[in-house]
Amino acid sequence: MRKLFYLLLMIFFVSCNSGSVEFIAIEGGTFLMGSKNGDEDELPIHSVTVSSFYMMKTEVTQELYEKVMGDNPSKIIGNKYPVTHVSWFDAITFCNKWSTSEGLMPCYKVTENGVTWNKDANGYRLPTEAEWEYAARGGIHKKNYEYSGSDNINKVAWYNENSDGQPHKVATKEPNDLGLYDMSGNAGEWCWDWKDDYSNRAETNPCGPTLGDRKVLRSGSPYIYDYYCRIANREGLEPQERMVDFGCIGFRVVRKSK
Repeated sequence: MRKLFYLLLMIFFVSCNSGSVEFIAIEGGTFLMGSKNGDEDELPIHSVTVSSFYMMKTEVTQELYEKVMGDNPSKIIGNKYPVTHVSWFDAITFCNKWSTSEGLMPCYKVTENGVTWNKDANGYRLPTEAEWEYAARGGIHKKNYEYSGSDNINKVAWYNENSDGQPHKVATKEPNDLGLYDMSGNAGEWCWDWKDDYSNRAETNPCGPTLGDRKVLRSGSPYIYDYYCRIANREGLEPQERMVDFGCIGFRVVRKSK
């Protein structure tokens, strides 16, 4: 009974036109970000502290995206599949539109000069790169897995060797220790940050540089090798890129802790 009560406290649902969308409460904490097992851009390993937040249990589905945006850019169609072929700007627009439709304050202001983030707003937003990695590692329950939820990639991820070259319905592999699905594989996931080299300084709630030319992508995709689905792997693309001809880019959203 106590365990059930705790789980209910850790989860909340958002009702919208497409039904309930589940979020997981991520308790803040400190972790070591980066890895010795990857490329140089995963170094130096450094201490990062993040505050508590809520993260969507799955990637944004095509069903939800179409309800909010009125269209579906994905090539492999299915309501419970992750929406794909979305740019970083598309994801920002989705966050603002969904926030407005739920009576929440949008997090982003979009002008011809770029996008600014109002950190006091209570609406939906993209995770920072640090929030994403912290959650993928399992937060305070982290076990230092190579992939999100396991050292056995086939248990937790759709990738090039088991996906038949296409994304799959969300939440059809095992979740990580926080109950988050598909943090490795299935679709690349946009983060807020401009991609930059890591610092060796301890940081609290980092959100990347103010300027850059590529936005961070995490998670991997169904088209690529296991190496790129590792928790610490970092990729980057120009924010207007949708990878229409090749690739599988989606996203999931977070909200500030109440």
